[in-house]
Amino acid sequence: MIDSFLYDDKEIIVVTVPESRDKPVQCGEGFFLREGANSQKMRREEIFYYAQKTGKIRFENQFRTDFKYPVDFDETKFKELIKRIGITQTGGSEDILHNLGMGQLNGTFVINNAGILFFGKNRQLYLRQAYVTCVLYKGKDKVKILDRKDFREDPLTDYENAIKFLQQHLRLEYEIKGAGPRLEIPELPYEVLREGILNAIIHRDYMEEGARVMIEILMTG
Repeated sequence: MIDSFLYDDKEIIVVTVPESRDKPVQCGEGFFLREGANSQKMRREEIFYYAQKTGKIRFENQFRTDFKYPVDFDETKFKELIKRIGITQTGGSEDILHNLGMGQLNGTFVINNAGILFFGKNRQLYLRQAYVTCVLYKGKDKVKILDRKDFREDPLTDYENAIKFLQQHLRLEYEIKGAGPRLEIPELPYEVLREGILNAIIHRDYMEEGARVMIEILMTG
């Protein structure tokens, strides 16, 4: 939008450029980030981070032509999961995966990272950072490890195994009132733990290699 007005007998032209809804915006010299009164040229890692933060790059949607489909695809695990969520398989696995947003069928089928997360037989070959580690320490200094488990199955199985690990090692208080059944009271509510682990698995940054979901218990007293 262009406006003009007179100031001190001179015509001032004001050009207003609306903020773009499709960021980042590239000019002839590259990408720039406005910081106060200055514009700084963005480095490669800054451009990548910005695109990721604004949802232009999504880890789960990235297609993996290096994945050996169907050799490394776990058909048994796939059938178990769709049965568990109530999907009746009437067509091929590729059609269901496409409808679930886990792959693309265009002549040949190409799976994405989401499909590998759930149905890769050896997903650590493709997603080394996609696992959950549970550790039980003695004391607060995290020197002596009493138990440790690394879970590398699929997000749902890793979640269930992490819950079992916590249930195994967290303290329980037993309460009996009258002739009623024994009531088990964990030191931390299981509902809170379930929500926390789900959020950690779902919302973690899978782009960051070498990272993982870490669950720690410090046993004191």
